[in-house]
Amino acid sequence: MNTSQSIALEASSLSKKYGSVQALDDVTIALLEGQIHAIVGENGAGKSTLVNILAGNLKADSGSISAPNADIGTADSVAMVHQHFMLVPALSVRENLQLSASNRTPGTMLPSIENEAKIAEELGWELPLETLIRDLSVGMQQRIEIVKALAEDKSILVLDEPTAVLSPAEVEDLMLRLKDLCAIGKTIVLIAHKLSEVMSVADQITVLRNGKVVASEPTSNVNVEQVASWMVGEFPSGLKKREPIFHEGSVVLNNVYVNADRGNEAVCGVSLSINRGEIVGIGGVDGNGQVELAEAVAGIRSFRGGMTFPGSKGEPFESVAYIPQDRHRNGLALQMSVLENLLIGAAGREKRGLIPLRELKSEAKGWIEKYDVRTSSMDDPIRTLSGGNQQKAIIARILEQKPIVIVAVNPTRGLDVRATLDVHRKLIEAAESGVAVLVFSTDLDELSALADCTIFMSQGKLRDSLKEAVSGATS
Repeated sequence: MNTSQSIALEASSLSKKYGSVQALDDVTIALLEGQIHAIVGENGAGKSTLVNILAGNLKADSGSISAPNADIGTADSVAMVHQHFMLVPALSVRENLQLSASNRTPGTMLPSIENEAKIAEELGWELPLETLIRDLSVGMQQRIEIVKALAEDKSILVLDEPTAVLSPAEVEDLMLRLKDLCAIGKTIVLIAHKLSEVMSVADQITVLRNGKVVASEPTSNVNVEQVASWMVGEFPSGLKKREPIFHEGSVVLNNVYVNADRGNEAVCGVSLSINRGEIVGIGGVDGNGQVELAEAVAGIRSFRGGMTFPGSKGEPFESVAYIPQDRHRNGLALQMSVLENLLIGAAGREKRGLIPLRELKSEAKGWIEKYDVRTSSMDDPIRTLSGGNQQKAIIARILEQKPIVIVAVNPTRGLDVRATLDVHRKLIEAAESGVAVLVFSTDLDELSALADCTIFMSQGKLRDSLKEAVSGATS
């Protein structure tokens, strides 16, 4: 540890248990002023539990936290940007900023957002103040959350998976800004799964596994392979590039147009053919019509133009399964149990009448084992599962519907290396069984590893190359 830097916050012997699950086990960690401290580990390793305790959102069962140089409570020195946004979708950007703003102009009822506007300007971000949050891309929503946290002007800033929804250019910009913040004395706590990002920006890395600290080292002392082995015990093998075997029939989109929520045209005359047995990737800068196109193919959003689904019975969209990019908002009923979430729309699809509960439980138990959904009980609320296990539950549910088409949007957002490979393998298995798979992702590494062919999207149109897409998106 660099003793020339003061300790901003120190946690000693923190432990936290949820039922029979030991989320944190005697964790000790020190954060230094002016440093970026990365906390890494698999989903379920205890990262989010730890930072939520540091931020005062959770109370540890045992242990202590101190901020030696703080005149106020430790929780009051920590601001947090959550992985799943704390925004009100039906309100505008301005109204969301006002809800969290602390600066009030004398004689007015509503707080000023001048500070937030200044921070956004310094970051080079233009805030669409009158736009509703629900009409913004996920990347833009992330920016609003970061601005909110910085406006609190606290000495420690925690970011939980801040780059999961950002484009490569946006990631680079954010990392530069984090370094600037450290230069003026801020302490940054960064939770991230992409080790290349961690190695490029962090000063210190702490690795959690099964709720314990297995290593904490200066970044300069370690490499990616060492950190990965600490995280997972044994670095999981990657995917082997496959030769797709096409099955009879293809999904055809012919001159499709889709409007955004505000009525403007988000998808402009897209034509595309996806063979059954093929994985087609669509990349590009977030907010260029990808989500609108995905929702149109999934039957969630209306469209103009032609669309053909081979082998569909009844309504064509009954053959389409959808993996949304925001699993908490669109993919799960968080207050319901693991069992109930698995059974939504999946169990008994080919049966009629009442199905005995014991039969449903037996079916769901089989899926939990088949898809390696790690839970202490299928009766637990699904919100208690790690992000990776929540995503695997969604994958289990949609694949057991036996779809002809799968539409997935950023399917591994916020997942660790092992969970990402698990999701990729299941999508490949689906393709090999004859499913047409359409993957929308802002992660070029994901598209390279997963897709049989990749095209790009900008300004609502398909492009052949990333260079052309970026040029189109910024023109």
